[in-house]
Amino acid sequence: PIPGAEKSDRYTTEPWPLPPEMEILLKTAQEALTPDLAIVRDYTRTHQITYETLKAFSAGYIPEGPGQLECLVFPYYLGGRLVGIKGRSFSGLKANIKGTHHVPFHIDAILDTTHQCVLVEGESDCMRAQQALGERIPVIAAPGAEFLKLWGRELESVDRVYCIPQADEASWNKFVPAVTRELGENRVRVVRLKWRRGELGKDIVDWLRPRTDQNLIDAIPWEEARKTQGLT
Repeated sequence: PIPGAEKSDRYTTEPWPLPPEMEILLKTAQEALTPDLAIVRDYTRTHQITYETLKAFSAGYIPEGPGQLECLVFPYYLGGRLVGIKGRSFSGLKANIKGTHHVPFHIDAILDTTHQCVLVEGESDCMRAQQALGERIPVIAAPGAEFLKLWGRELESVDRVYCIPQADEASWNKFVPAVTRELGENRVRVVRLKWRRGELGKDIVDWLRPRTDQNLIDAIPWEEARKTQGLT
């Protein structure tokens, strides 16, 4: 017989949380985050994301150590449970904590009563867009240029998704088709940001650098959601 541990079926009945030691690691990292850290000053300056926004998204800080790069960390929650942690080094290298479960970033901002949301790519675009849009609408993000079929169930209450892809081939050839296929063309409004000649970059953070928050608000073709009109 093949030896092995007792099988766990928790994933079939509840979100798959990270083990308790990861909760402790995250709490320690959150307590270590301060506005005077060089990595924090650089990130907030280059991304125009305020320290208050980092705190609102429960970011943390892990110093350099044996086999560990200094990094900011961003937690992923699903149903209130910690299911993933992603680290970002000073140079922009990214990696997930072992055992991370891939879900959209900030997905718990969507409740059963949420009828519209903005969908972007990556933690930075999510935080920057939410900072610009404020409490008007929740912003969630795919971890990369993908949208898994199982994520659609988390958006069951949402009948208008404003999808803002990055200006690259992966976004338009992979991300947008996946979102549209899973959520349906009638629910998705793809927002193509208008770039000026000579501008560098590809994401929302880059696009907003020479612009104002209001420019992003004006770029989205707002519509009344059907549910808010009582038509469903």
